[in-house]
Amino acid sequence: MEQVIEKHYTPKELSKLLGISIPLLTYLRRTGRGPKFIKFGSRSIIYGETEVKKFLQQQERLSTSDNKPRRLNEHANQQLRKG
Repeated sequence: MEQVIEKHYTPKELSKLLGISIPLLTYLRRTGRGPKFIKFGSRSIIYGETEVKKFLQQQERLSTSDNKPRRLNEHANQQLRKG
């Protein structure tokens, strides 16, 4: 049975998808507040689609007064659902 490798995003691709800047994505990664990532060597970083989806689901809120982390971008969430 053949294994299927899930889609992965570079920081540039993911920042565009989420509608955030690369420096903000870098900040989230460095502070442990962003999606889980895979690092190859000293510079190559990719984000798995499954981890990005989990991260976006954790950002969902019902109101602006909800005290938990804010939702980043509904458009990005919709794009990931399309697969």
